[in-house]
Formats: sequence, C-alpha cells, structure tokens
Amino acid sequence: MTRGRGWKIGATLAVITAIAAGIRLVGLGRGLDLLEMNSFWYGRMPLGYIFQASDYFPHLYALVHLCAPALGDSEAALRLPFVLAGVIQVPVRFLLGRRLFGERVGLLSAFLVAISPFHIHHSQTARYYVLLMLYSSFMLYALLAAWEARGWRRAPAWGGFTAAAVLNLHTHLFALYALALSLVSVLMLLGSSFRQEDGRGFWKKAWPLGPVLAICAVSMLDTWGRYWFFIWSQSSSERSLWETTASRVFNPGDIFAQILAGFSGGPRPAVLFAFLAVAAGILRGRPHQKALRHLAIWTGIPLASLFILRSHYHFEPWYFAFIAPLWLVWAACGIEAAAEAGARLHPRFGRATVWAGLALGVVWLNGSVLSEELGHAQSSWKDALGEISGRCVPGDAVFLHPESG
Repeated sequence: MTRGRGWKIGATLAVITAIAAGIRLVGLGRGLDLLEMNSFWYGRMPLGYIFQASDYFPHLYALVHLCAPALGDSEAALRLPFVLAGVIQVPVRFLLGRRLFGERVGLLSAFLVAISPFHIHHSQTARYYVLLMLYSSFMLYALLAAWEARGWRRAPAWGGFTAAAVLNLHTHLFALYALALSLVSVLMLLGSSFRQEDGRGFWKKAWPLGPVLAICAVSMLDTWGRYWFFIWSQSSSERSLWETTASRVFNPGDIFAQILAGFSGGPRPAVLFAFLAVAAGILRGRPHQKALRHLAIWTGIPLASLFILRSHYHFEPWYFAFIAPLWLVWAACGIEAAAEAGARLHPRFGRATVWAGLALGVVWLNGSVLSEELGHAQSSWKDALGEISGRCVPGDAVFLHPESG
C-alpha cells in the first residue's frame, strides 16, 4: 500500500470514526432506565464488594466505579465509557474487515457499525452489550493476526487476544460463546496449516494456545465459581420458576427473527443484509473461502444453537450481541462483491454506482429507526429513586410497577 493511499484510507476512517462519535453523543444525558440504575448503584459500591459478589460478573460495575471519580455521576458521565467502547469498535471493525476481505470491506464495515441503530443504542446504554461486542470482535481479529504473524510479532497479538478474552469472561456469561467460537476457528486454521506446512511450522502456530487457555481458565475460577454456586444454591422452587418461565417464552424461531432484525436495524434492513450475505457467499466464495468460514462459524453456530438448546434460565436476544459486528462485516463483504460485479458490467461507473446505491439504501432503511432511537426520552430513574429514598424511613418496602423498566 502506497503512502498516498494509506493516508486516504486513514483520513476516511477518521471521518467515519468522528461521525460515529458524534451520533453516539446525541441525547446522552437522557434519564436512566431501570437496568442502567443497576450499573449506577452497583458501580458506587466498594471495589472489594464488586469483585466478591456472586450474582453478577464484575467488569461492568468495576468500570463504572473507576470512571466515576473523573467523570462525575450524571447520566451522560455514566454512559461515556460505553460510548468510548462503541467508538473504538469502528477502527477495530476496519481492522477485522481488512484482514478478512481487504481495505474496502474494512471501511464499509466501519461505516455500517458507525450508523447501526443497534450498536448506537448499546453504545449509549450503560450495560454489558457494547463491551461484549468490542471484546469478542477484537478476539477474532487478534486471533487471525497472531496466526498470520511471524516471529516475535505473534506475542503482542496473542497477548491482545488473552486480555480481551479475560475481560470478556468477566463481563457476561455468553462471553463463553466467544471463547468457544475462537477455539472452533483455531481448529479450522490448524487443519489448514497441517495440510500446508510441515509438523514444525504447525506446532509453532499452535503452542501459544495452551498458555492462553490456561490463563483464561485460572481467571475464570473465582468469578465463575461463585456465580455458578449462586445459581445452583437457589432453592429448587426458585429454579423451577425460572425454567418454567424461560421455556414458556423461549421460541427459537421468534428469537432468531428478533436477533437478525435487531442487529440489522429492522426487518427490511435484515432482508437486505441477508441478501448481501448470500451475494458474498456466491460472488466471493472461492477467493475468500477461509474468511467466509470464520464468519459462518461466529454467526451460524450461535444462531443454530437456538434450535438445538432450550433456555433453562433467563435469556434475551441481546445476549448474542457479539454476533452483530460480524453480521455487519458479512453485509459489507456482500456490498463489495456486488460492487465488483457492477464494475465488470460497467468498468467506469459500475462499482461507484453500486457502492453509493447500497450505502444510501442502508442509511435510508436505518434512518427512521435511528431518528426514533436518538429522540427517545426516558424518565430520570436516578432522580425518581432519589426522591423515593428521601421519603422513606427504615423498614419501608418499595414495589416497582412491572412495566417500570
């Protein structure tokens, strides 16, 4: 890549990142919802309490706790670390898209993430999901970088993968999916390396995986041990209530549709992105077979598991948030594949026409959802609960309306 071309790509990525930051800062001071109140109150607890509690994973609340002294306790201040995590994902998505399919797909992936209503919503929400997306996608990027690097350059890539995996495993239960999917990707890469290289080259690439998994396992022992002890120490009647409720509402087909529509920005963008994913497989299947397999692993296996497993505990479609950025990379690959087909039909204007048409189509389809999301107002739970606390005396009981969240 020439210096001039590198400067243009860097400038384009900087503009996309600035757009992403600007969008995510709009309406940041709106009132907290009930789940964000958990982040607010638990984040004010001492760090010792946060890391010793057994009914949640500590990373989210530790992050809020550490940022509070510098940022303050306003609604916007609470959300700023999550906005930053969302903005960081734009260059991360560029790096992942470039490594899988090239620079154009990298830039398209960054653009799709920048304007994604789903991603914007969770970047403006002080909850787990934007962190789950960031760490999971960085895990895949670092894994691929480590596998393709040579010599000492493998060390920082494996170190980045390990750090992201450990942070992820202390963020959410479904981070275990990301670690398992990374292992499946490694198995695919090992099979390819074993066929193409001698035994020495094979083991040079494979051996760091052992220490990485050991570090992840040791880091999980305390937090995950306490969490699962809490779950299984509940009474049989409590677990029975959870399982009955979960099995009654857990419909894999409905959740599958909700996931794709939510990640895409609505039903119509979901149809477009599904079409683009198919186009990517047909038009770019042979030259990018390995890259498409990674996307198929990271999106297909979790979605397929919905039809194999049944929830025995509380489940929300957004627990699969780690799929969303990779789904957008797949759509970006489809746009570039369609643009290449357009270039073959009309060498001068075909690529630009397809690029502009599909990009504007995505913006138009996401526009109504995005404007609704940015204009959504919520009551200030922090103020409301502060007033309730001021009116109560020790021994009073407070009951929240079922639709208060």
